[in-house]
Amino acid sequence: MNNRPFDKFPIEECTYGTPHYITLEEKDRIINADLSATPQLAKQRNIFIFQTLIGCRVSDLYRMTQSRPTHATRTSDRKA
Repeated sequence: MNNRPFDKFPIEECTYGTPHYITLEEKDRIINADLSATPQLAKQRNIFIFQTLIGCRVSDLYRMTQSRPTHATRTSDRKA
């Protein structure tokens, strides 16, 4: 008995679209937008701008806290 029902579905190679970047002018327009009427949108704007400035992934951003602003990837502090 074949217990691998998904073998008949091929796994295609991952494809990625063309990345789109915002210009410095667009970033300035976002930063300077008056969002005082919608504080939650202003907060999301600030998070977005912060993320673009430090260049991190969303998953890394979610792991950041005030007590742990970076995520160490080293397994040892020994010097090589």
